[in-house]
Amino acid sequence: MEGVELSMPELAYLLNLVHARGLPGVDDPRLFPETPAEQDKTHAKGREQLEAHAWITPVPDHNAEYEVNSLLLEMVAALAEPRTVILTVKEGSKGRHQAVLHYLAGQLIVELFSPSRSSYRLGLVAGPEGMHERIAKMLGLTEAEDRGRWILEEAVFEKVRSLSRNRQPAKAAKLIRSAGMDGPAVDALLQALSAPGGGHVVVARPEEGSIVAGRRVEVYGEGDGAWMVMRTSPEGKEVQVSACDASDLGALVDAWIEQMSAPKSQPA
Repeated sequence: MEGVELSMPELAYLLNLVHARGLPGVDDPRLFPETPAEQDKTHAKGREQLEAHAWITPVPDHNAEYEVNSLLLEMVAALAEPRTVILTVKEGSKGRHQAVLHYLAGQLIVELFSPSRSSYRLGLVAGPEGMHERIAKMLGLTEAEDRGRWILEEAVFEKVRSLSRNRQPAKAAKLIRSAGMDGPAVDALLQALSAPGGGHVVVARPEEGSIVAGRRVEVYGEGDGAWMVMRTSPEGKEVQVSACDASDLGALVDAWIEQMSAPKSQPA
């Protein structure tokens, strides 16, 4: 992925340049200053930094005319008005996490993340397959053998997860077996639920700078021992539990992207 790192004021200036109403999936009010004074200060600083980094350059033979790097401007326009947004969160230790967003707009897939509080990094991803690889790598997924697909009550699964994380595997195993799950899959799932790692992926549909609909899948564990858990329907009370690998997750993301293009998609 070819990428560029922008300061917060630089990105704020560019978002204003393309008349963005918001940045879907990003909660950073500094990018959209409220008062005219704050806007002038932020945008002036952003413009100055963009010129210093040669992202805005003078137009040859045109006095006092400037142009923005066309590819950079195209990527920022995609951030402002994407067709679909994919958020991937990798859980870390002590409550820390990493978040990466992919914005789909026309033929473009733009990746965005914040390496620090003061900057954003964005770049192009080479097609859906490239995006699948990025998501799988971030979550630490490999290929996994099929361990069956199980449908559980969401409340039962949440209780099993809580017991597993509180080091009560015997109670968790008893509860999940009573719900219909059996065989080696029980121990494999409980191990993933209590292991570090994992995260989640959200595929969302934005409107006017905000998220209005989405589907979410949770990922537990890593490598060939990872599992994914998702609601069977947006408003359902059951979850589907199955092994998670790179290809399965990529196919799921593609299916949800197609669903998000429908006008009546519902929030997860």
